[in-house]
Amino acid sequence: MILRNVEVGGEIADVTVDDGRDDEIDGAGGALIPGLHDHHVHLNAMAAAAQSVTVADLARTDRLLPPGEWLRAVGYHESVDGPLDRAALDRIVPTRPVRVQHASGAMWVINSAGLAALGIDVDDGRLYGADAWLRSRLAGELPDLTRVSDELAGFGVTGVTDATPGLTSIGPVSQRVRLLGDGKIVVADHDPPPIDELADRIRSARPGPVAFHCASRLGLVLALAAVEIAGARRGDRIEHGAVMPDDARATIRALGITVVTQPGFVHERGDRYLADVDVDDQPHLWRCGSLLRDGIRVAGSSDAPYGSADPWRAMRAAATRRTASGAPIGLAERVTPQQALDLFLSPLDDPGGRPRRIEVGAVDVCLLRVPLATALADPDAVHVRMTVQGVVTGCTVVVRN
Repeated sequence: MILRNVEVGGEIADVTVDDGRDDEIDGAGGALIPGLHDHHVHLNAMAAAAQSVTVADLARTDRLLPPGEWLRAVGYHESVDGPLDRAALDRIVPTRPVRVQHASGAMWVINSAGLAALGIDVDDGRLYGADAWLRSRLAGELPDLTRVSDELAGFGVTGVTDATPGLTSIGPVSQRVRLLGDGKIVVADHDPPPIDELADRIRSARPGPVAFHCASRLGLVLALAAVEIAGARRGDRIEHGAVMPDDARATIRALGITVVTQPGFVHERGDRYLADVDVDDQPHLWRCGSLLRDGIRVAGSSDAPYGSADPWRAMRAAATRRTASGAPIGLAERVTPQQALDLFLSPLDDPGGRPRRIEVGAVDVCLLRVPLATALADPDAVHVRMTVQGVVTGCTVVVRN
């Protein structure tokens, strides 16, 4: 494929990409950038979420489905839907098995019919950190990821890291995929493990890197203490780091740990944070700018489907630090639009590393409809014209009269 009249590094160039096709595209001056990498997603959950409902739709959907078929809801949050447990769910859907996932992804609420179908009895119907167990009990064919893959490609995403714990294989997608698998360690807020146990899990995962799910201050402190005991290695990651006090930043830098953050949550959940999160913790939410200034490696991600899969929304949020209502949150953590883009340009096997650039040998590209400066001034997926999977074999700067 020949991509003519594209902007590369501020100049107009013709770029050839070996993608198995023989096409010629006029880029019309649009920027050509590397394909974006989302460093923390859950592909199967994205496919499942597309076939799920909200808590508000449970009763209506219950009337439409055949008897006995499981009903799945996602995105539950008590600030929106009120308190939910087994008894409350039984009142909404009394006879059909139902499972409802919390917006954090860390908890499921299951009604009595669902618990009976699973062969367990839990008083309040709440299961924490049970994704892998539920997958084993509700085993079926791998979900079709075609729509998920197409959606990601529409955003310019050509590579993803699936952060689902224990996941060792995934259905076919057009993106390049890295799995964290057994290297993912969840530090559960509801039942935090002893530090020595965490250190042992790190040792058992060596020589590979580990990735700690840390959604709270306590989880982060425990994870860092365990890494200090077991020893760090390049590639170790903190997933989320939702609340990161100042002293933790110094430890992260000393250990050389990468932070894989989701700046989009500042926009998507920011108003809820301002209402629910302790005022003392609000300046420490979803840090980004201070981490980069400290020399800490940072990679961008969406945590889809628990956040929007659109990386351009995340870039905008990283640069503006505004909630959905427009309220500021953690303005000291703002980054430049270019830095926000770079969060999604590091390699899959080196998150937070040197941002990829268009050069001979580079893999996968994204063609925008507009010059890069225009896209950075208004980060939006509408600017994405196409993605191309292949190897850049030539890049020639041209001057046309």
